[in-house]
Amino acid sequence: MLVALSLLCACAAKSPMKVGWESDPHASFAGLRSYAWVPGPQQRTGDPRVDDSLVNRRVRQAVDKQLAAQGFVVAPAEQADFWVGYHIVLLDKVQASTTQRYYGYNRSWGGDAGLDLGWNLGGAPTTYIHRYDVGTLTLFVEAPATQRPIWQGFAEAQIQPSDDLETRDQRLATAAASILQNFPPPAGATAPAAVTPAQRP
Repeated sequence: MLVALSLLCACAAKSPMKVGWESDPHASFAGLRSYAWVPGPQQRTGDPRVDDSLVNRRVRQAVDKQLAAQGFVVAPAEQADFWVGYHIVLLDKVQASTTQRYYGYNRSWGGDAGLDLGWNLGGAPTTYIHRYDVGTLTLFVEAPATQRPIWQGFAEAQIQPSDDLETRDQRLATAAASILQNFPPPAGATAPAAVTPAQRP
């Protein structure tokens, strides 16, 4: 579904994109030049908003374009220096906020001849419920020899369902660039934690 493509909004003031990465501290990233997508079909999540051929194609196009811009070239899986894959997760969120209405300024003399100043309370508190979706795109890199992840990065943001397709593609491209700017990891950089195994079918 197209809604999954709107999950990445790098510049939206109301929903800034969160980006992070982690890597295997024992992995070597020297000499990486060629890549292939993880062999086999894209893992299904059970969410029809994500398990969609259009989403799959556009995510791969955005990642391919960014990797090419960074100097990597596509190769057959058996010859590639690394494999790349992705996951998308959409989570339903609920946010509640309560407001209290006030009206009229009270200025009167009290029973003890004291001046009573204050606001008059009008009506009961009102609670507003805001429902929204948060999407996370995770890109992971595997070593072909072990088929184990050596690096992964993510971007997370609130979905903007009103965006048109062009805006969604632009944000998806921005997300791919923001994630992959940390791949390979900068020399001497310390990731937050060792990478956890990515789910595979």
